[in-house]
Amino acid sequence: MTAEIAIVVICRAEGQLAGHAVSAARAQRGVDADVIAIANGSPPEMLQILQEAGADQIVHLPVELSYAEAYNSVLAGVQAPAVMTLNADCFLEPSFCAVALDALDEDRVGGVQGKLLRATGPGIDDRSREIDSVGILMNRFHRNTLAGHGAPSDAYSRPGPVFGPDGAAAVYRREMLDEISLAGELFDTAMESYTTDVDIAWRARLAGWRAVFAPGAVAYHVRSYSPSTRAKVDPALRRLQFRNRYLMMLKNETPGTLVRHLPAIAAFEAAALGHALLRERFLLAGYREAARLAPGTLRRRRLGAERRTAAASQILPALAGLAPERTR
Repeated sequence: MTAEIAIVVICRAEGQLAGHAVSAARAQRGVDADVIAIANGSPPEMLQILQEAGADQIVHLPVELSYAEAYNSVLAGVQAPAVMTLNADCFLEPSFCAVALDALDEDRVGGVQGKLLRATGPGIDDRSREIDSVGILMNRFHRNTLAGHGAPSDAYSRPGPVFGPDGAAAVYRREMLDEISLAGELFDTAMESYTTDVDIAWRARLAGWRAVFAPGAVAYHVRSYSPSTRAKVDPALRRLQFRNRYLMMLKNETPGTLVRHLPAIAAFEAAALGHALLRERFLLAGYREAARLAPGTLRRRRLGAERRTAAASQILPALAGLAPERTR
């Protein structure tokens, strides 16, 4: 019998954090869920941690793959009507999936975002009183960030639209994932990791799907890369995110949205170049990497062309700051 939702947890070297994430996923109430843990080039002790945590299935990848490759290798065989991508440092409340699946049942909803709260670990005392994310926010500069990041935990109490769900704990409709996959590839392997969830959200929007925020679906996330931690992140990862924005735009921009927001985008690009020249010169290599990967990205764009059915009126609000209403 196929489960209602497959929760796919990607793990590398998170140790006991991954065990807590899997245990919380296994403790979901009111839904039939399969928990699939990907041990992605993980040390041997990770397999034991995942077994003890009760994962329904453990996929051992002896050689570490990129985030995108690891997810693609497993999701291709998942048949559940709903799929959740879950980071190994994200801990779900027991009602998370039940609430998310109710929201996913709405017409043309392809993705659901819960309320992710900031945490330093899996314990109750590790939880902060700040929001980590209530969804992906894409602003008029066509730059993605986290909606609600740093707001009080009791803010954003009403359901609402979002550009797309944050990949740390994203619930997707399987039908949508199948529709927007390109030559059997869901996550863009050229992007490797950062912004792959944003790319999925953008492709889904272009195909006429929408995403919603369900505040009753609560989880706690130990986020390593966010607007508040960026300065401490490895420069190579910052460069990866920097270059992936250009790949994502090359793949998904439409003439109407580009023209409408061109002045804002041009201003941001000038500021970004100035910042790279003066403050973070390692980002300059991101331009070169994006140019090297551009031919493959254009091939992906052509593959997805026939699936772009949304009108400009549907896309423009999403690329101008679509996010749930702040209620506090």
